Amino acid sequence: SIVNNDLLTSTIDYSILAEICREVSLQRPRELIETLAQDILDTVFARMHVLKAKIAIEKPLALHKAECAFVELERSNEGEICVGH
Repeated sequence: SIVNNDLLTSTIDYSILAEICREVSLQRPRELIETLAQDILDTVFARMHVLKAKIAIEKPLALHKAECAFVELERSNEGEICVGH
């Protein structure tokens, strides 16, 4: 495990992460949720000291007869992996 203690300083500030998601999503319109996910990951890596991040975005009722469409991206310091959509 990366975190070997129970200290708040050993994790990220989730309020900052939520603000990044809100800020990036409101910056400009996007046609694809894949683009939004990529833009959020880019901003997280630019502003926060993270080793690895994973984002999942759902778009409810985007597909006929499906609960939602979604994309899930994961990135580490070594590069990006498209997990699924």
